[in-house]
Amino acid sequence: MKKFEKRMILNYVLAVVVAGIISGITAVIPMYMAVPKIIYANSVPTFLVGMTIGPVGGAIYAILISLLLNNIGMGSGTIIYVLLFQIFEVIIIALIWHEKKWNLIRYSLTVIGATFLLKPFSYLLYYIFNKNLLGERNCISYIKEMYGYYLQNSWRDTILLYATGVLAAYVIMRGIDILTKKRKGEEKKV
Repeated sequence: MKKFEKRMILNYVLAVVVAGIISGITAVIPMYMAVPKIIYANSVPTFLVGMTIGPVGGAIYAILISLLLNNIGMGSGTIIYVLLFQIFEVIIIALIWHEKKWNLIRYSLTVIGATFLLKPFSYLLYYIFNKNLLGERNCISYIKEMYGYYLQNSWRDTILLYATGVLAAYVIMRGIDILTKKRKGEEKKV
């Protein structure tokens, strides 16, 4: 196996290990103290895996970590529409950031776009899986009403979630990349 391929595999493994540690910590901390949504939302590890491995890897990680945390009693059960949104979200973030260098314009557009363009999909998924709870409301009016409420009240939390999640995942990904490059350089000297 070529050195580049070994380094790439090492990057993937380290990204998954670091993401798993972060997921575990963000699952445990809320049991002991109140924490802001940016901590317990667990977006950093899924974004990290998606940015490092790619959209499919990020989606698989989102599924596996959800199942794992819920099966060991650290979740409220897999809520299918939430999981589907997480998968959709990490695929979009990974498509934008996988194998890309830092770019402030891409970062800004990602944060703003994710905040305002992805949210309707979460309402659509909720509607699809909970239509029986919503009575006679039609899908478009439900999404419109919920999105209006979102724009009035909670978009600031979401923009902070994406701003910190994407930035933290990128910094960790680059840190892993630097670490494995340094290790590769050390092997050459020996």
